[in-house]
Amino acid sequence: MITKPTRLLCTIICLRAILSIFLWNHSGGFFWLTADDASRMEMAYYWSQGFFFFNSPGNPFWLPLGTWVHGLALIVVDDPLVTSSVVNSTFSIASIVLIYKITQALFPGTPSLRP
Repeated sequence: MITKPTRLLCTIICLRAILSIFLWNHSGGFFWLTADDASRMEMAYYWSQGFFFFNSPGNPFWLPLGTWVHGLALIVVDDPLVTSSVVNSTFSIASIVLIYKITQALFPGTPSLRP
């Protein structure tokens, strides 16, 4: 029986963070980097230098939210690889918390493990 679900959530988040740091240190940052990833980060960099509502004029096909989020992060941390990793890890951890909260709302009470 899980008596402290918040402790379980914190444990999962900590394990996720440890795994991210381990993979970052042992893989040199990323396993692969495609031209698509590089061009999206380039657009985010241009957006962080001068804000505009839509994507860059030469590339109007992508939705702008990813550019905005990465561009805001690039204002704080000026390294595209680190910025991308931090943004992806933040959204990954946020999705864990969101799924946890949705599960709590759908199945109220203390979750339990039955053998």
